[in-house]
Amino acid sequence: MPTYRRDKLAKDMRRLITTLTLALFYGQLFACVCDKIESVKESMERYSIIFHGRVVEKSLVPYSTIFQSDQLNVIRERLKHDTKKSTEFEANKIQKVTFEVIEIFKGHNIRSIVTIFTSTNTSCDIDFKTTKDYLIYGTRNGFNNNRFVKYADNKNELIKAGFYWTHHCTRTAEFNEQEKQELIKYKK
Repeated sequence: MPTYRRDKLAKDMRRLITTLTLALFYGQLFACVCDKIESVKESMERYSIIFHGRVVEKSLVPYSTIFQSDQLNVIRERLKHDTKKSTEFEANKIQKVTFEVIEIFKGHNIRSIVTIFTSTNTSCDIDFKTTKDYLIYGTRNGFNNNRFVKYADNKNELIKAGFYWTHHCTRTAEFNEQEKQELIKYKK
């Protein structure tokens, strides 16, 4: 093999190895890291609703969609002099997922259709697939670490009634019969 071809091949191999190494490092750098995934029993105590549901529809909606109108107005008023934050707040999108409820393990007054939200800009968010079944562990206050929440007056009454939040660290995952049986064991 001529020297120039061997040098080109060696250069291409180094480039490939470097690219693969960076890709692996990048994936680890931004991988979802949960402090602790609770047991099913602990989750039964912690989360507002737990149900088996099927994804009917999903869409990207403005983050502001989840807020009570009075609190949304307070946030907008407090951000109006900071164009950068105001623009970011209005442009921020979250995933809205509508579920057909198949079985309820925890929660009062849950309808046959439930709306769940998850953000779209972190590695802990869930990319729900339409028509797939999931076990959902939802909370009313899972978004409180968002940097815009601090601008609201009443953080306890911030999210609209009937809206819930989830992500990977809540145990939410594709349906699993074994976990369903464990949920039935702890159902009140």
